[in-house]
Order: sequence, then C-alpha cells, then structure tokens
Amino acid sequence: MVARAAFWLSLAAAAVLGGAEPVASHFADQPADSLMRQLERASGGAVEPPGPGLVVRQEHRWLPDLGFLLIESTLVNEGKAEATARRVCIADWTFRVGAAPDGAYRPLGYRDDTWYGSTYWAGPDWARVGKDWQHPGQDTPSVRRFTCPRDGRVTITGRVAKAHVDPKTDGVRLFIRHGDKVAWQAELDGGDAKGVEPSLTLDVRKGDAIRFVVHKRGQIFCDTTRWDPVVTYADGESFVASKGFSTTRQGEGGWSYEMEAGPRETAGLPMLHALDTSIALRHEALALGRAVELSAADALPVLVLADGRDAGGVVVAVTRRGQWDATRRGPWEMRLTMAQDGLLRIEAAAADVAAKAGASAPLPQLALGAYRGQWAVGVARLQQLIDDKAPDLKAQLADAFHRAIGPGDEPELALWTMVQDDWLRKENQPIPREAMGTHLRARWLKRQAMLAKAPLPRAPLLFVKRVPTSYSHLVMQYFGWRARPGGGIFALDEPGRSLKTRRLFDASSGNVLEPRLSYDAKRVVFSYSKCTKEDPFYHIFEMNVDGTGLRQLTSGEFEDLMPCYLPDGGIVFSSTRRQGHARCFGGQFGPRWHVYTLHRMDADGSNIRTLSFHETNEWFPTVAPSGHVLYSRWDYVDRHPVLHQNLWACRPDGTNPVALWGNHTQTPHCTFQLQPIPGTVKVVFTASAHHSITGGSIAIVDARLGNNGEHALTRITPEVRFPEAEGAIKEYYDAPWPLSEDYFLVGYSPKPLVMEPGANDPAALGIYLLDRWGNRELLYRDPEIGSSNPIPIVPRPTPPILPDLTAAETANRANRRESPQRETRDAKPEAAAGEMVLLDVYQGLGDVPRGSVKALRIFQILPKTTPVADSPRIGLAGQEPARALLGTVPVEADGSAYFAVPARKPLYFQALDADGFAYQSMRSITYAQPGERTTCIGCHEHRMTAPPSRVPQALLRPPSPIQPGPDGTRPFSFPRLVQPVLDRHCVRCHSGDKPAKGLDLTGAPHNGFTRSYWALCGGASFWHGGTNAKNAAEALVPRYGGWNPVHRTEPGGAYGARGSRLMRLLLDRQGESRLPPEDLLRLIIWIDANAVFYGAYDAAAQARQLRGEAIPMPEVQ
Repeated sequence: MVARAAFWLSLAAAAVLGGAEPVASHFADQPADSLMRQLERASGGAVEPPGPGLVVRQEHRWLPDLGFLLIESTLVNEGKAEATARRVCIADWTFRVGAAPDGAYRPLGYRDDTWYGSTYWAGPDWARVGKDWQHPGQDTPSVRRFTCPRDGRVTITGRVAKAHVDPKTDGVRLFIRHGDKVAWQAELDGGDAKGVEPSLTLDVRKGDAIRFVVHKRGQIFCDTTRWDPVVTYADGESFVASKGFSTTRQGEGGWSYEMEAGPRETAGLPMLHALDTSIALRHEALALGRAVELSAADALPVLVLADGRDAGGVVVAVTRRGQWDATRRGPWEMRLTMAQDGLLRIEAAAADVAAKAGASAPLPQLALGAYRGQWAVGVARLQQLIDDKAPDLKAQLADAFHRAIGPGDEPELALWTMVQDDWLRKENQPIPREAMGTHLRARWLKRQAMLAKAPLPRAPLLFVKRVPTSYSHLVMQYFGWRARPGGGIFALDEPGRSLKTRRLFDASSGNVLEPRLSYDAKRVVFSYSKCTKEDPFYHIFEMNVDGTGLRQLTSGEFEDLMPCYLPDGGIVFSSTRRQGHARCFGGQFGPRWHVYTLHRMDADGSNIRTLSFHETNEWFPTVAPSGHVLYSRWDYVDRHPVLHQNLWACRPDGTNPVALWGNHTQTPHCTFQLQPIPGTVKVVFTASAHHSITGGSIAIVDARLGNNGEHALTRITPEVRFPEAEGAIKEYYDAPWPLSEDYFLVGYSPKPLVMEPGANDPAALGIYLLDRWGNRELLYRDPEIGSSNPIPIVPRPTPPILPDLTAAETANRANRRESPQRETRDAKPEAAAGEMVLLDVYQGLGDVPRGSVKALRIFQILPKTTPVADSPRIGLAGQEPARALLGTVPVEADGSAYFAVPARKPLYFQALDADGFAYQSMRSITYAQPGERTTCIGCHEHRMTAPPSRVPQALLRPPSPIQPGPDGTRPFSFPRLVQPVLDRHCVRCHSGDKPAKGLDLTGAPHNGFTRSYWALCGGASFWHGGTNAKNAAEALVPRYGGWNPVHRTEPGGAYGARGSRLMRLLLDRQGESRLPPEDLLRLIIWIDANAVFYGAYDAAAQARQLRGEAIPMPEVQ
C-alpha cells in the first residue's frame, strides 16, 4: 500500500500525444450545479518510471447516442529497446465540490414542493431553506449562505421571527457567521411572532461566506422561522434573500442553501458505489483527507460517483483493450481522494505495461459519463453502455457472477445492484466483508426459490410510473390540478429477471392513475390528467394492452377516477359528477367539487350514471368474485372525520350499499386499493393514513370473522404500522395485487411516508414480490420515478353478471329498443322512488324492550356546496351536515317496516319511541335507486345475523308513505321549527335585560345565529373530546360535536333528545305549564337532528332562514 501511494504521489501531468479534446467540452450541456460541471482539471499520460521513448497517445471518442466519452490510450515505445512502464496514468480528473472553510457544510437538494408559501431546498432530516424562511433538521441546522461578490463593508438586516407561532414549543437558536466566526446570535421562543432585528456591519473580502443559521433548541416541532436577510454594501448595492431565491441552482444571485454537519457526518460528501470481485455492492463516503483505492484485483471495472446530495454524478467504466490476467493486482488501478480544500480527485492508471521497440501497447479504455438523479440512475447509464457498446464488460460481469454466486442466468448489472441494495437495507446491519460472498449466495438462492414458488405467471407485468401528488391527502391526491407530471403505463417483460420495459402510454407531460386490465387481458382502462391549466382534471382513457387503440371515454370539468371493468363490459369508476364538498376542508383544497362517488358507464363511455349518492368520498371500486362492487367509503355523518374510510360493497347497479368491514373501527384509518384474493372471500388492501397519500401497511380482511375490529384482519407487513393511526412510518407499501393468499405483487418504498401538506418522494416506489412470511424481493425499480400498480398480463375468470333491475336501467333498455342509436346518458326513469323493508328493528338495539319502537324517522343529508369547513356554519356542533326531515313511517309490533323512499337521496334513519324520541341514530347514510326494493335485517345488527324465519307483518300491506314533519324541517330551520315554540311558551320570561336563568330565548340575530340558539347550545363545547357522557348529561342540548371520539353509536339516545336536560326539564312540568305534544315534538326533532340551526350552505339562503323565511330544498341533493 505504501508503494502504491508513493506511485500516485509521484505522478505528474505529462503531455499527451493525439487529438484529445478537453474532457469538459463534451459535457457542456450538463446542469451548472452538476458534479461533471465542477471538473476543473483533466489530464493524463504520465509514465513511471519515465523511460526514454515511452509516450502515451490518447484519443477521445464521443458516443452521442449514449452520452459517453471514450478515452482510448496507447503506450507507444519510440525507443530502440523493449521497455516496461510500471505505472501509466490514463486519467487525472479534479472536481471542485466545496471551498476550504466549508468542510462542516453540505449542500441541500431542491424540492419542488410548497411549504410556507414557497418551494425549498432540503436535507435528509427536515433541514429546509425556503424563499424567506428556514427550518432546522433534527441533527443538521439549516443554513442560508451569501457569498460576497467583492471587497467592501456590508450591513446585514432582516427581521427574524417565528413563522409557526406556538408558545408550547421550545423555539430556535439563530446565528450569523462570517467565515468560521460567529458575528451575531440570538434565540427565539416558540411563541415569538415579533422576533428580533439583527443590525450588523462587517468588512468582507470577495468570496467570503456569510451564513444565516437556524438551529433547534430541543425538538424541531413547529420550528419554521421567517428570515429574509438583506446584505447591503456601503455604496447601496443590496442583495435580498427572497429576491435572489433560486429554484434551479446553488449560488445563483450569491445565495446558496446548506446544512451544517458534524465533523464525522458523511451526509453531503460524495459517495462511491462500486462492486468488488465477489460482486458485493460497496457504498463508501469519500471522507475528507482519506483515499479510496480500487484495482482489477479487488473490484469490478465499473463505478458510480454520486454527488453529496445524491442528485447526480459521474460514472466510469474500464473496458479491455488487449488481454491481461485479471487476478493480478493490475492491469488497472483507480484512486479517489477528497481533500480538505474541497477538491475531489480521481486518478486512473494501468500497471506493468510492456511495449517492444517501435511498437505500441493498448491501455485500458475509460468510458466517462454523467447522470442526473439517484446513484442507481448512474448504474442504469452503465447498463446502457454494457448492452450497446461493451460486450467485453458484459462477459466479465457475467463471469464474476458465476464465480461468486454459481451457475445460472446472471442478472443485469442494474437489477443486481438494486436487489443487493434492497437486501442490505432490509437487513439493516453490516455484513462482515469476509462473510459477504456466502451471504450473497444464500440470499440469491432464497430469491430464486421465492420466485419459483410464487404463482407468478411467466408473463409481462402491466404497471404504472407516476409522480405522487404535490399535496399529500387522501382526497386531494386525486385532484388533477394537484397532479405532477411524469411517467406512463409500461410492461415489464421479464419480471425478476430483467429491468427492460416497454412504454405503452406516454405520460411524461401528464399523470396516470390506477390502470386496470380487462378480464381477457386485451384492454387497459385508466385515469389520466394532462396537468395543464386548460384541463386540470383526470379523465378516463382506454387502450389495447399493446398500447394501440387509445381513446378517451370521459371529459368535462370532473375528476373521473379509478376505473374498473365490470363483468357485463361496463366500467365502474369514482367521479365528482355527483357534486359536493367535504365538510372539513380548508381553502387549500380549492373551489372545484371535492366529493367523488361511484358511477358507471357503458364500454364506449356512454350512459354515465351515478351509482352512489353518498355525500362524501368513495375510492377504489373493484369487483368481487360474486360480481359485487367493493369500494372504500368515507363515512362521517356526525362522526370523527379522520378515522373511517373503510370497506363497503354494492351491486353493479348501485343497489344495496352495505358496510362490509370497519365502519366502527378506528385503525387503520383507510382501507384503500382493495383487491379480492382469488379463490377466497378475503380482500387484501393498503392500510393508509388520512393525511397522506395512499400508502402504508398491507393487510387482509375476512369479513366473515366480524364486520368490525382487528380480529378480522391479518397483517401481511406487521413491521409497518398502520400509518397515522399508530404513528409515523419509515417505509410503506401500496397497490397490492394478490397472486394467492400467500403471495402478492406490491409497490414498496424504503423512504418514509410524508404527511400533509408535503409531497412524497417522486421515486420512492418500486415493484416487489411479497409473501405473508415477511419475504420481499425487488422486481423493478426506476430510480428516477416511482413504479407501482403491478398486474400480470394474463386473462382472469370473469365474475358473474348480476342483473340490473333498477327503473333507470329498465327505462334505458326501453330507449335502446326504440332507438338503438339514441344516447341514453340522460334517460329519465319514470319511477323516482324505491322501497325499503326492515325485518326487525330490534336486531342490534340491545336491551331496548320489544314494543318500544313505534316509528322510523327519515332524514335526508344534504351534500355540502361550499368548499371551506364551517363556512358558513350549520350549527354549533362543528362541521356537521345540513339536513332535511322527510318524515316518519310506522314500525309494526314485530319490529318490521315497509315503506317508500325518494330515490337518489342520502338517507339517515332513527328508531323512535311513542313520543318521537330517538332510541338509535344511524350516523351514516344509505340510498335507494329508482325502482329498487332493499331489505335490512335490523338496526346496527351483526352482518352475519340471519333474517327471521317468518313473514314480517309490514309485508302484509302496501308500503307506507312517509308522513312529513312540521314546518321548518325541509330543510331544517331553527327560526321556523324551534323559535315559534320558544315565542309561545318561553320568551315572556326569558327575554329583556335580565332574562330568567340568564337565558335569552328571543329570536334576535346574534353572532351568526339567534340569542335563543346560543342560550340553548352555548356553554360547554362538544368539539372533539367535548363529546362525552359528562357534557351530554349536563348540557341543555347534547349533540355529536365535530371530530368527536364516539365511534360506535350505542342505543339509548344519550346525545339526542332522550339525553337532553332541556327535555327532562320540560317533561317534568305538569298542568298548563307543560308544552303541548306537537311543540314538544318540534324540540325533540330539532335535538335529535344534532341541534342544527341552518338547513342550507348558501350564505344568501342562510340569511333568509335567519329572517324566518322558508327556503326551497337545495339544487344539489
């Protein structure tokens, strides 16, 4: 080693004969901040010992199709005797990657995400610098650096204050450093919105670094800090950080973005990625002042050198020219050194080269290339070179694999390095170098065994490449205007054996979502957004499986999402055509319709009709082996808005929506990307977070074991927690495609799941084979963009076709018979009602005595039509839906009911006693299709309950019509329903300057409602944890508050009129002071309707209601 080091130190630059152009000139098109563009010196040709007549000739050959520079070197002996060169320097390249005083600082990488109003530069652990703000990392303070353009005196100004103001947090430390000296420092408390103003004058020299540092005090929570420094020279020239903020390159306008790292911190240092002769992958940071040496005796002739951000780098391959013995220490050697002065040096040499007099000897040929992206992109560039121009390298790598691992088909270099890197990451512990060969052989055999045993067809995989949304949220991730462009639909021809793909659909300027294969494997349907301002929506497209025959099936200003083929040839999908807004969203979600629910259309895109009239979102329709549609529904009528996005089912005509599992289960928050497991009634899904993209843990649900609770679940990836519900996760899965109960194709990310509002890594996901015993093997990964939604391109059994018996379809069939060419999209069915049968209301009501329930109350829940939560407010519960009372229907003595309902309306039921009090409230919705008759066994009964073996009394008569409620209930209006009762019986005492009991029950407007409403519903808040038994018992008017923790509705009506202290007081009255039954009923209805004030979301309509005017039902229902 000493001798080798002495050689490298003795080499000096020598004149190189030949027509070689400067190396840098071939890479002038690389970005200015790329590693290749930091090349300061390139030379070669020194001979050791410098014998007489030995010279080196070099030629540069550019390969434009690959973007590689070939450096061909020859040792020429112009002397009169044979001579041997002990060492010949082929290349000596020096890159400037940092300045001398910058050893403790590493550059940040640019992120095209928005945080506090701007994009930003980011490090590995939340170190961020934005346009006018900074956030420290857990172990790395964030740094904004200004490099002085000239000598002079400067003044530094710019107030610093907390951007995230929270007195409960511990605040930040602030520094201004001039070179390696602290010129100013201060501290801010977590609640300091006023901040401090540095006023500092410095004498500077050209090139001096002034750094503005934000460091944590203890924790980094809520540490975003506003700081827009201004550097002003004495002659008035100023440099403002926000005006000079760059989204393209470091150093623009004098400003750079860094993190501070400790002396042993390797983050931000260039990283070597290479293979030793046992084909073991080697990742090694180029530590300051230490050399890394490679030679043909201990390494394979390919390497990737990544910059400190892993955002790009250079690749080098050594190819054979002539023959040599690869077991010797020669014939090539390479040395990489990161000096303290910030210079990275790469030196390549040949050893022991002999040339006869007047002859020449070929030297190793170097191939030099550049790349942008993660280090694996560099390996992919090398793979291109190997496949197209370097058969000798291909043979050498294959030989190395066979010697190290054994006989068989060797993998491509790019696949092998990715697979091995994945193994190392999963094992999460260093493997001793002496054991690495045995370890790799064992892991390769295990991989081959898994691939052989899994029922993975020897057929291509259909999959999608896409960049996840710019805003991570379960709903907003599927808004076309939030989509980020890149990717497409591809076929992976030899999964597990090769990374070679075929592009079937180009989405490089748009975004593809959730492709699905037809049952005969001949067609693909998918959602696609062009990502343009002119058309910022997802539309549904279809093409042949070979990429031909592309056609657009939907259009318009709607999000049309997640299409899936139906057995009858139609397509089911989710769409915002239903119209509505979520009740808990902020302004960042935009004014377009938020709510997408189930729809269907014919194969050609015609006859689009709404299947689901739910008032919040539904996702991921798929078809069960029974022919039913499975999907995920967000269900939060008077419930917590985060915890319930679970498994539902309906028929393909939209009839009989039913909760299959999880509607009262708090974890996981979301059962997304449902897929039925072949040959079973089980469903595999992605257990996702509410406040992020679809991604998390993989689990199986068997609803036969229960329609709620984790006992019905099997966790396939128990090492990954259910995100958000059980905490943050450092890795995640998505898009499971079941091959059997034991094997699944999945997307997998080794990177953490980023929560709202951030964007997840665009290249996080790759495609893997997963089994239920914890084994996972990489099949495909593109280091530049995420890959997911793997589907084998093979035919599948078609589920049975369930007949469509709705009146809508009956009318459409008639229209088609009369005029086959007629467009049926807007066909209006004659029937606008459905029928419902309840067999026994007491099934699920616990201890409620038989004979107690006399009627059902039917509310209609009204979809929100304004985009921002509680703007305007409906009542004091918070984020509650507006509603209308349709009326009541009778319940027979045996607990049965049979009644007609309006079709296409979200319906909410309550079971009532003889006085109209609700024993039980649905806190969910259902609906009927035109002409549908649907049957329920009971009220919140177990889903495996058998129906009673008798004829229900209600079915011995025609269906009951709904008996409407009093004035002020269609839609709800407190001034018309409740205030007249108060005016008749209460205002004479509860009014004036000193109302009785301090309760002003007049109808005078006050703070958006009336004084009476505030008097009855003010006081204790029912928001979030305020919805509890104590508050319910003590309040005059209990209710289910927004974000409440009551996840299961128990019988008894504790949060309604039966639990109301107001109603107890009124019922205790006797004689003339007792309210008449019709007035008591008005109050009962109001309280059981969650004590809402308004029945409309429109501000003008609310103003009319506040004045006591009647308003019509809203247009969107």
